[in-house]
Amino acid sequence: LKFFFKPCNFLGWAHWQGWSQCTQTKGDCSGTHERIRECVGGACDGPESEEGDCKATRCGMQNSQH
Repeated sequence: LKFFFKPCNFLGWAHWQGWSQCTQTKGDCSGTHERIRECVGGACDGPESEEGDCKATRCGMQNSQH
């Protein structure tokens, strides 16, 4: 039995991880959150992390996602 693997399927960026908890940075409950991904080999173009705006849940509002 032979298995053939295409190496390019295992190289590059892994899937984005989930968004981090919203960090409140302003008095109106606005904040930022971040998500990251891991380079698993080969050429990885683009950012390793991204940041987005969100609303802190402790203010009674749900996080917005990008």
